[in-house]
Amino acid sequence: GYWYYSSGLNFIPTNAFPSLKNNFLNSSKLSISYTLVGNAPISPYAVDQIGVFPTGYPFGTNSAYIASVTPTSENIKPEKIYTKEASIYLGFFNQDRLTINASYSNSNTKDLVTRVTASSASGLSSLQNNFGRFVNNSYEIELGVTPFKTNDFEWNIKSYYATTESKVAELPEGINEINLQSFSTPAIGIFAVKGEKYPIIKGTKYQRDDQGRIIVDANGNPLTTSTLEFLGYANPN
Repeated sequence: GYWYYSSGLNFIPTNAFPSLKNNFLNSSKLSISYTLVGNAPISPYAVDQIGVFPTGYPFGTNSAYIASVTPTSENIKPEKIYTKEASIYLGFFNQDRLTINASYSNSNTKDLVTRVTASSASGLSSLQNNFGRFVNNSYEIELGVTPFKTNDFEWNIKSYYATTESKVAELPEGINEINLQSFSTPAIGIFAVKGEKYPIIKGTKYQRDDQGRIIVDANGNPLTTSTLEFLGYANPN
């Protein structure tokens, strides 16, 4: 179980102080809000230790059940998303012929619930648990113009711009990156890296010399790096 709640406050300066209104500034509004949202994206019996059928059962195997290789931690907690938002609205000239609406929001996700890949030496392929803290910042601005307005007809033109940046703020102590998903062919993976935008794509690259030329072997085949290198971000700007 988890709590969720929100609160907000609006203030209209041009109503509170009529002297602010003039031939240039017609209306204004300030808004702030705070929200907590809980989330528990796990199945009802995920924390139970149950046996599963092995691959190929009942053919070619000596056991009916094996331990799950994709368990959920018994200590898992609901993740919580704390969001703060502030916005301002300004209307200019008679009947708000020119409007500006801008906002900023900050979402802080704590005890992030996700599934990460595990070392094969552990006997697991993945583990679902709480891993770190995730921060999301969003900026939005809207510009509106009303070139024509009567009692029966109104023509509005609006231009809108928004951008969002997601970043991994914290990971468990001693861990700088988490492999969320990986593929062997080609060698590539999706990673959460502490202090970096989310998510990051890492994979093998061609080996290159000091002049940027691809290095090849005796047969002319390109050589690749032995470790996964940064390739880019999954989310566009």
